[in-house]
Amino acid sequence: MGRKKKLSSTPKQPSLLEMFDRYSTEEVCISHFEKIRWPEGPECPKCASKRISKFDAAGKTGKIRHLYECMDCKYQYSVTVGTIFHDTHLPMTTWFRACALMCNAKKGLPAKQLERDLAVTYRTAWYLAHRIRKAMEDRAPGFLVA
Repeated sequence: MGRKKKLSSTPKQPSLLEMFDRYSTEEVCISHFEKIRWPEGPECPKCASKRISKFDAAGKTGKIRHLYECMDCKYQYSVTVGTIFHDTHLPMTTWFRACALMCNAKKGLPAKQLERDLAVTYRTAWYLAHRIRKAMEDRAPGFLVA
């Protein structure tokens, strides 16, 4: 007789390859992070207003930035303000990949391994690992899963 499959009560987590495919563009990563950060829609981090205007702006390097402006206090900000992703020049795709790699590692992931896996400098890898570890102290598992 054949063996019975054990039913799992927890949903199957996506593989690293599935995660890399799912979050392969900046727009997808930003959209996903918006849903995580503001489940009921964007709000101003300064005055908590829900009257928000979303727009794209070109930076000095020509890179398109996805920004918000509060219609009440005129504060301009991005989805990353006040998060571990704030004030970084790295693409969100790199951050998402680093988070996926670190969450996938059983016994932690050294910065040297992140350096190789993400093709970044050691200093950047250390910075990523440091910020992600700090955030994981307070976060529930699976915060990158849709």
